[in-house]
Amino acid sequence: MKTFRAFIMNDDGNFIAAHVLDEVETDEQAVEAARMFAYKNAIEVWQGDRRIAELAKGGEIRHYRDAPARRPDI
Repeated sequence: MKTFRAFIMNDDGNFIAAHVLDEVETDEQAVEAARMFAYKNAIEVWQGDRRIAELAKGGEIRHYRDAPARRPDI
């Protein structure tokens, strides 16, 4: 099983926390599971060193499967 993570970002764009997205097998499931964390903060969804998506506050997708970005060190 792949491990997906949702990285929570503050208003300055810094990573402040990470959550493992349990029982997720696809990119689409990971994005949907990460939406629950996007009510107050922007989120980046990662699978290993691959960024899947970036969600704005409220859960709107800003980027999906785009160019590589800086991987969080949390």
